[in-house]
Amino acid sequence: MRPGRLRVVILNYNQPAMTVKCVASLLAQSYQPLDVVVVDNASAPANYEQLKQSLPERVVLIRNAVNAGYAAGNNVGARLSEGLEPAEYTMILNNDVFLPEPAALKNMVTALEKDADRVAVSPLVQLMGTDLDPLTGIQVRRDADFTTCLVVASWWLRRLPGGSRVYDRHVYQDHKPYQPGREYECDSINGCCFIIRTNFLASIGYFDEGTFLYFEEIILGRQIKLAQKKCCLTTAVTVHHFHGATTKQRLGVFRFHMYKEDVKSQVYYCRKYLNAGWLACSLLVFVRAVDFISKKLIQSMLLRPAARGKKVIKQ
Repeated sequence: MRPGRLRVVILNYNQPAMTVKCVASLLAQSYQPLDVVVVDNASAPANYEQLKQSLPERVVLIRNAVNAGYAAGNNVGARLSEGLEPAEYTMILNNDVFLPEPAALKNMVTALEKDADRVAVSPLVQLMGTDLDPLTGIQVRRDADFTTCLVVASWWLRRLPGGSRVYDRHVYQDHKPYQPGREYECDSINGCCFIIRTNFLASIGYFDEGTFLYFEEIILGRQIKLAQKKCCLTTAVTVHHFHGATTKQRLGVFRFHMYKEDVKSQVYYCRKYLNAGWLACSLLVFVRAVDFISKKLIQSMLLRPAARGKKVIKQ
């Protein structure tokens, strides 16, 4: 049986060199037929021109007038019909993810096709620059009710005895370490790299554009669950993720606008998919605000002694 056409959608925002490397790892894949669509989310003109000049001719490049975010940006590439044949599968790939195994796409599609009810599949994601073992790290997450949303996003609630149990269940701690070469049924996918059946994606109206960044995985997982379909994690494939490169986050730096988008996305999910009322959402916002303030205070207290300990050297 001839494999179905696969369309890969990659978002780019001011990172032309990284996106070109990501595309190169895709074009080295053995899977065919394969189309690659790069959606530029309103990068600076110079960065866009560099991307345009560097991409291979076979890659389709689309430029958005504004930075539309994760869901809306990926929808532009997934919905594209002009000049491309319809695809049986759609892959969403962060531009900071690389596929070192030439058979990665083939093995992911094979895992997806083993069960007609499976509509999405993710590989193991190895965080580069860390010593974390992907078989023990966070790969996918269970469906989230309101209590789970409240606890897992709070850096202090999830450290309490009861909170740690909620958190461990949410991140499938009971399944770890994952076994190599296996497939695990799960409630969601890893948003940095996954393949989804295009007909299913179209049936839900493509990705929910109610969020700009964060919580897309949980939202898609909930939509899949409501449709009585399945997600799958395959440990037969490992990809490399240079985590944080896409959003330009630096280790140890808490960026307020990222925090704000995270809270907005969480509230949106709770209101639309959990039917949470204003009181519950206000509680969620309050807990997250306490998180933000307490974390900043702790960082400030830790930094002050270090600053006092520095010697001032006169020139």
